[in-house]
Amino acid sequence: MAPIYGDVLCRALVICVVFSLFWTNANGMYVKAADTKEALDHLRDIISNSENKDPDTHSIICGDFNQANLKTVLPNFYQHVTCPTRGINTLDQCYSKMNSAYKAIERSGLGNSDHSCVLLLPKYIQKVKRSKPVTQTILSWTDSAVEALQDCFEQTDWTTFLDQSTNLHEYSEIVCDYIKFCENVCLPRKTITLFANNNAWFNKQVRRKLHEKDEAYRN
Repeated sequence: MAPIYGDVLCRALVICVVFSLFWTNANGMYVKAADTKEALDHLRDIISNSENKDPDTHSIICGDFNQANLKTVLPNFYQHVTCPTRGINTLDQCYSKMNSAYKAIERSGLGNSDHSCVLLLPKYIQKVKRSKPVTQTILSWTDSAVEALQDCFEQTDWTTFLDQSTNLHEYSEIVCDYIKFCENVCLPRKTITLFANNNAWFNKQVRRKLHEKDEAYRN
């Protein structure tokens, strides 16, 4: 009898890590003991063809493998189910390319099934939870502060720095130091909290847009 398998291409809505493309190739398997080699060879061809077409595809293979071992044909995949699923045997398995990505927890079977259910919890810890937030003092470029800084520059006699400099390098250093001095005098300071997942592009405009989107979704 030919191996029974399913091949599903789905859009992943929630994933535990960030992939370059959020496409997941999920394959469900049931391998009969007599068809182990044929089933593994067939599955290897399916996964290889899928990943050759799109190298960024994330493949997850799960199902009842009986005594089959997927790593014999796909050695770069890792098995995540560590608890027994039928008696003392781990027949139901789940493979992916992410080593130590999930923690397997045994659950009771559905109905009269003699197979246990398995809950796979991501071991991945978000970067924001791995690192403590840090505080940083920065200059606040408010409209009034910028106007005060511009007035300061307009009142400055820049030729004085040129007359006191012996070369271009010395002149540029004096001007830069003076600009920093004016910034420290005219611009107020504020303390901000930086989280590990902060990105340079995630500014207040983006944050406001996300807040508006959440409000629109709730309403």
